Formats: sequence, structure tokens, C-alpha cells
Amino acid sequence: MNFTVRRPIANAAFTLAEMLLSVAVLAILVVLVAKLFWSAANITESTIKRINIESQSRPVLDRLAIDLAQMIKRADVDYFTKSPSLPLTGNDRIAFFSQVPGYGASSLSPISLVAYRINSKNRLERMGKALAWNGDTTTVLPMVFLPITISSNWPAATDLTADTDYEVIAPNIFRFEYCYVLRNGSMTTTPWDTSVGHTTISGMQDVAALYAAVATIDTKSKILLSDTQLSTLAGRLPDFTANPQPGDMLSQWQTVLNGTTDMPRAAISEIRLSERYFPIAPSF
Repeated sequence: MNFTVRRPIANAAFTLAEMLLSVAVLAILVVLVAKLFWSAANITESTIKRINIESQSRPVLDRLAIDLAQMIKRADVDYFTKSPSLPLTGNDRIAFFSQVPGYGASSLSPISLVAYRINSKNRLERMGKALAWNGDTTTVLPMVFLPITISSNWPAATDLTADTDYEVIAPNIFRFEYCYVLRNGSMTTTPWDTSVGHTTISGMQDVAALYAAVATIDTKSKILLSDTQLSTLAGRLPDFTANPQPGDMLSQWQTVLNGTTDMPRAAISEIRLSERYFPIAPSF
């Protein structure tokens, strides 16, 4: 009989070098995928922060546009605005009469005293105090005319005095600045044209537009800064200077933010700057 001798077949297996190579390739792939997810997460977070900021600044600027568009432009009414006799420093304040609904009336009021300010907690507030055109009602205060001024009748509209008619409309806007664009094309902090001999605001007769700039910080980033730090930062952002050019204000502010090293960069980098022009229709 013939016998066939079969040799045992060796078990197939990876060598140590092959195992090390496969582990290295797997590690590289894991790192690449992790970086992709990390980048996507960062982009998503940055987008959410930007949306959060714009969700505050844009509606506020839209609201200001409505108030200014309905502003009462008469030579016999008062305006509380920056001027050579009222050179506001730091955060600006503004108060004027506007034909928009106000608070404090049992029915819709035809006119309001509107005011904007940054309060002591670094939040933008708006006042919309309901008024009536005349004194035929005891429930709503009447409109006042010069020589009665806003500051003498409603001091809270011109300073930081607490008033229940104020409401916080943008808790993350901590800097508010504005200037005027005159009908001769110049940008200035004086709301009248001295070149034609005018010395008073007189119903905004010389103002073609109001230019406003705001600084807004993301909600999560704001937690990294104390109220004192935010006030300090707002104070570092410069006021409008004489004869500014479009874009100068935001450029100066961004330079200050880029050079800020004594506060968390994670917070400073999430501050967004916005600007807008608000046309002022001529009075007739």
C-alpha cells in the first residue's frame, strides 16, 4: 500500500511589522477624522455665536431706524443729543420725541418720548414713554414744547437715573456711539451747520442722517468678563473725533480690541462691531 504523508499547513498570521503598520494607519485615520469633527464643531459654534450677536444688534438698529424715521422735527421741541454744549464722553445717550406707540398709556399713544442709553450694567436700554399731543387726558402726560426741555421734565431720559419706562432691549450691547451726517456731506458731532451760520439744532434742519456704531459681545463669552472689565473695555473704545470718515470708528475700535491683552482673548475675540446710517428726512 502506498501512504501519502501530508505536512501540516502553517497557520496564516500577521507579522509584528504588519500589526504595527496597521495600528499606525488606524491612528492616523482616527486623528484625521477627529480633526474634521473638531473643525466642524468650531465652525458651528462660531456661526451660532455670530447669529446670537446679530440677533441682538440687528433688531436694535432696526428699532432705532423706526424711531428716528418718526422723529418729531420741529424747531419748538427739545432734543437731547450730543453737541458742542453737551460733549458726551464714553457711551452716548439720546432722547427725542417720536410718533411711535409708548408705554404707560391705557390705549395706544400717538407719540412717545424715546431714549437710548447703556445702563450701569453695560446693557442697552430703550425708553418709550407714552405722551399725548395735548392735555385733554389725565392718564397720559402731554407733549411739551420749548422752553420746557427733556432734561428738566424727564431727567431719567438724559442720565442714568432708574426709570420703570426703560427696558433692556440688548443685554449684550455694551458700547453705543453716534455722530451726524450733515446735508453738506460732512460727518460731525455738531448737529447743525456752522458754515451757514446755524447755531442750534432747530428741528434737525441740517442733519441728513445719524450714524451709529455699537459693540456687541457673545452671551457665553460675556461670562468671562466682569461688569468692571466690560466697563473698562467700553471706556477704551474711543469716541468720534472731528471730521471722521466712514469706517474710521469701527477701525479704531477693532485696533483697540486687537491690542487688548489684559482680558481673556476668548471673550475679546467674540466681540462684533456694527454700524448703520439712519436717514433723517428734512423737516417742512
